[in-house]
Amino acid sequence: MNNLTRHTATVYGQDISFLEMGSGSRCILLMHGLGTQGANWEPILKLLANDGWHVIAPDHLGFGLSSKPNIKIKPSTLADVMEEFIKILQLKNPILVGQSMGGHIAGLMASRSPKSYSGLILSNAGYGVALPKNSDGHTPGGLKMLNPSNKEETQKLLSAVFYNKEKYVTPEAVDELFAWRLSVQDGQSVASIIDSWSNGDEPLDNILHLLVQLPILIIQSTEDEITPVHLSHRLHEGIAESELALIQECGHEPATEATEKFYKIVKNFLIKNKLSK
Repeated sequence: MNNLTRHTATVYGQDISFLEMGSGSRCILLMHGLGTQGANWEPILKLLANDGWHVIAPDHLGFGLSSKPNIKIKPSTLADVMEEFIKILQLKNPILVGQSMGGHIAGLMASRSPKSYSGLILSNAGYGVALPKNSDGHTPGGLKMLNPSNKEETQKLLSAVFYNKEKYVTPEAVDELFAWRLSVQDGQSVASIIDSWSNGDEPLDNILHLLVQLPILIIQSTEDEITPVHLSHRLHEGIAESELALIQECGHEPATEATEKFYKIVKNFLIKNKLSK
């Protein structure tokens, strides 16, 4: 399977849309962040598939092209769905890669059954740790801006996500993201996850000690305004023998803004831990 294709799996009666490229027994599962979709991984997905990996990037339940049920969605909800998704697709010991919210989900999954996965990569996943409250009742990093409802708020979100604002925060980009948010109808899911984080539900802090039976890489952008770098340092300090890689002059989406650097870090980690094809 050398071409990028889209498929749908039925999980607990819900449609989970996913992108797939490559084939074989060694699989990498790419899990996207809040308010995005599996297609955000496309540049990395193609590079990994061209290296011989079987790569899958799902749209989480409630996001992208997947079903959007009228329930309160938490990171553990999405972890439950992803675990069943892996069983249905008969993926054996995949490597989990999670960006932001996807990192929280991946961490929950790996803590439940570390021997079920070959490795864990957490990218800018600071919201997976229990965050102290600010005086306004919101957590650091800008939770309030993660669910924009107009063009002005959409521009503020893009400005917080990307370091290279000249390239990524243009009027055209704002219009494109605003139109997509209107069409994708994931606002309820985004709000539900924000509530979960604000309430301190299911933080990874309580389970970091369980993540010791598999190779773990933490990737963090130093200019991330959404999940500040000190949160990934907390993850690194809490996970024994984890590796921490910093990407300079990059915002919250390093797989998009620093694709080659991100890919090189991931590839070196796979080779070092003898996970590479």
